[in-house]
Amino acid sequence: MTVRSERVPVVAAVDGDTFKITTTSGSVGLRIIGIVTPEIGRDGAASECHADQARDELDQLIYGHTVDLFTDPTQAETDKYGRLL
Repeated sequence: MTVRSERVPVVAAVDGDTFKITTTSGSVGLRIIGIVTPEIGRDGAASECHADQARDELDQLIYGHTVDLFTDPTQAETDKYGRLL
């Protein structure tokens, strides 16, 4: 696998280890490799303890910024939910 890089804008923090970016193909979810944070509740499920705080911290760090993405040749390009890694 070839290492690729791309510079993209961050449009939203989803939770403490996932955010949305805008690429030439649209808005895409991206999961940060090596970071595990509490999950935000979905479909009526309760959020894990401190999930909202983890999301808010990530949001303060990266929302509105442009980030450089690099593929990691030791990892898959997407996870089971279709998020970029």
